[in-house]
Amino acid sequence: MEPSSKIPRSSHTALEVPMDLNKQLLNNLNFSPSDLPTDLAPLWKAVFATVAPTESTGAVQEADEEVEESVTKELQQITSLLKKPGEGGGVGDDVDVSGDDVDGSGDERGGDGGGETKQSGDSAEDIVQFILGTTYKRFPHYAKIFITASGGKGDTAGMEPMEFDGTKHDEHKLQFGRKLKYNPVTKLAVMIVPGQGQKVVEFEVGPPFEKTIINNLINTPALQEITKFLGRTSEKVLSTKQEYGLTIPNIDSSFVSVNYHSENQQHPLLSRKQPDKDFALVVAGESGSGKSVYSVNEPLRYGYNVLYLAFQKEDFQDDRGNVKRCPKLKPEERCWLDYVQLVVDRYDQEQVDREPLFRLKSVLNSHRNGWAKTVRDKALERVSAGAEGQAKTWLSGKSSSQVEKLAIVLDEATDLDLANGLVDTCRDFATEKRELSKELPLVIVSGTGLDAIRTGGHVGTNPSKCFLVTITGPKQSIIAEALKSHERFGAAVRASPGGVFSRILMTNARMYFRGVLPVLGLEFLKVQVPDESEVQEILVQAGSSHVLMSYAVRKYLISNSIQYLDSDDRKALLEQAFTYHLHKSLSGASKSLCPPLKHRIEGLITDVTEMPAFKAIKKNGEKIFEKGLARCEGTSKALKYLACFGLTDSLERANGYKFEHITSLHVERFMMTKGYKVWKHKLKFAWPPKKTGNSTYTTATLIPKLKETLESQKEHEQKNLRKLLQRMDANTGDGGLFHEDSKVCVIFSQGTLTAQGGDVLVLCWDGESMKLISIQCKHFSKWEDKINKGWLSLGVPIKGFVGKARYSDTGLLELCSTIQKSFERGEVSVGKRVLALSLPANELKKLVIPTEDADGKQVEVEVWPKEWFEPTISVMDVNEEEEDDDDDHQNDGDDVRQ
Repeated sequence: MEPSSKIPRSSHTALEVPMDLNKQLLNNLNFSPSDLPTDLAPLWKAVFATVAPTESTGAVQEADEEVEESVTKELQQITSLLKKPGEGGGVGDDVDVSGDDVDGSGDERGGDGGGETKQSGDSAEDIVQFILGTTYKRFPHYAKIFITASGGKGDTAGMEPMEFDGTKHDEHKLQFGRKLKYNPVTKLAVMIVPGQGQKVVEFEVGPPFEKTIINNLINTPALQEITKFLGRTSEKVLSTKQEYGLTIPNIDSSFVSVNYHSENQQHPLLSRKQPDKDFALVVAGESGSGKSVYSVNEPLRYGYNVLYLAFQKEDFQDDRGNVKRCPKLKPEERCWLDYVQLVVDRYDQEQVDREPLFRLKSVLNSHRNGWAKTVRDKALERVSAGAEGQAKTWLSGKSSSQVEKLAIVLDEATDLDLANGLVDTCRDFATEKRELSKELPLVIVSGTGLDAIRTGGHVGTNPSKCFLVTITGPKQSIIAEALKSHERFGAAVRASPGGVFSRILMTNARMYFRGVLPVLGLEFLKVQVPDESEVQEILVQAGSSHVLMSYAVRKYLISNSIQYLDSDDRKALLEQAFTYHLHKSLSGASKSLCPPLKHRIEGLITDVTEMPAFKAIKKNGEKIFEKGLARCEGTSKALKYLACFGLTDSLERANGYKFEHITSLHVERFMMTKGYKVWKHKLKFAWPPKKTGNSTYTTATLIPKLKETLESQKEHEQKNLRKLLQRMDANTGDGGLFHEDSKVCVIFSQGTLTAQGGDVLVLCWDGESMKLISIQCKHFSKWEDKINKGWLSLGVPIKGFVGKARYSDTGLLELCSTIQKSFERGEVSVGKRVLALSLPANELKKLVIPTEDADGKQVEVEVWPKEWFEPTISVMDVNEEEEDDDDDHQNDGDDVRQ
């Protein structure tokens, strides 16, 4: 099969580039199929064929002159940016950082130039020159330097200290150099007096005279000043402090779980081998997972100094304060990137060299990379403005001082274009900052949503330049061990897993360390409670207190990038996160199903995709990932709790009423997300009440009697409903509650636990009509055939059971009539009849899905499997060890004659 048959034609049909321009692209970029592996060359040619019109169209279409001129100009601009390996200027070039010739003399040997050539650092003569040059670069020109030589013979025996300063430097160097050249010494004693109250530097050196050692000795005061400044840049990330009177515990990078996205799972800081193959360490994870702590603390653990930069709004602004976002790709650039990406993806799993393609992608993304560099440099300038003295000189690259190892952390890189650009230019940036450290600086890019760099369809990043690690949340066992004896937090750590809310919130590092532990660590909770077990019980109760634990949520909302959003935008993002989890769950469920259940699940998926909140995910550029409110995989329970607005509950074994409550809460959040104003109300009676005695479900006798019972309930129920309507109207503007632009939802619960109808009833007004949805909840740990009887409570018969369905249907119709008379807003009709199940969809193969009521009329039914309840149902642990026979009706085997 020809390679071209595997590559779809571009969707940019109006921007097709003629074949002669393809050749011009190759010529200008100095890039041809010969640069590619043998197997790639024909495929590359096939790509060109897809850009040009197919042979079936006849003559080659002429390109628009303006488009061709634009492309040609762009190619000329980017030609100079593309270099092949080995063309110079690469990160792999040797860089001399020994400090030789720092005084600018150009003479590595020193003295009078006579005698035998020596290797740098071999003699005391060389060392004196090195000391003088390094000192006058490091210190002010008026610093005084005293050097005493000892151990020699002749002129150097018992020699007085030689004084140097800026005015006598050259003369004294010449005299001293001659003496040392012909009279070798065994030791040099050095004293540097910088002046201006600075600390005197003193040291002694002897053979071997190594310049590296001398450089470290001379630069000790400067390095202390530099490292102190570096510590200040990241102290906010690691420091223990108090907030609102609460003590915040220290957090260490070992406290968080880390997933290394590499084949050998080797630690990234042990994987750096050669400069030309260096990478940016990309630290991803949800907001509050511990990314910043890991980005700073982990390099420190491996001996790096850390320069910490956190991007701020001002870094994206121009001189006039206008926000400058990443330049959009030109149509022709977008077209070319699409084709290059096709080739890259084609060889994703094959052992071929794709570097030429990645170089081409970098060139085509030069505008993006240039914008990312501008943002990065502005952030660096902002941090440099806070530096003084030697730290400022060091940051400018003009200091002779160098730290041993340096990690430059670029945090809050939540914009994917920014992150891609930072990664794509990481090697150039490390080379640019090479003079700051003896080893090539390590670039660390940290931010929410950066998983997409490696796993998404985003272009512009060479995988070899990116070592991705994902922070998945607190590592509870390590934390428990580290803090078990802590006076304030030991008991809090042990109690956290037992609290209803603390065990949810502790899955997010920020909520845990800045909310849960500080609150549970409050001393007043332990006052006059000497017994440790009693203290634990109190703290577990505190962790189950919504009021106390809500602090962790509120603190979270004001401690990351979403704090700058107004309440409506924040609410909208959380709604998008809710629909994302729901859609993802349903999509996974539908893959392995067979009709008719598959069609039902696909219908639910369609409903979600039509929701405005879900459509907004793509429209807003997947901002929920950028802001860290959701992850493609593995979102924490704490963030799911936020997405649910806290509307969730635990699903307990053998407790069907808990599942009813979860259903009610999930429907509430679902309807809120659809734009409905939601009210909740408990009915006064059961609709219909449970059948009593040994009577059978017969039309002739039971239904008339049921109607009499329901009629007697109506008057009292209507009074109850009118009070509800008054409360609703009191909280509504002058436009009234029910009008054509309003969306109103009332979630009813039955008046008694033994009602024969739906467990949850939902009244919906969409601006045109009012419908009552009936939901029957079934909570089982495994499939039971009697689950199918749940349809009967919805008024939908199954084979052999008609009377019971008619009984339930009568109660539902009478409730519609009662609501209609109470609200007086038009007809209230029966809507969907829903069977809600706590079992996953793949365990419902024996589920019957009827479509007709007892009179043979078509009814609208839906099935909600466990997957439909995401994220609500997974926030709290689900225990399914035992089944819950929640069938409240004791007469399933009754005579069902009509």
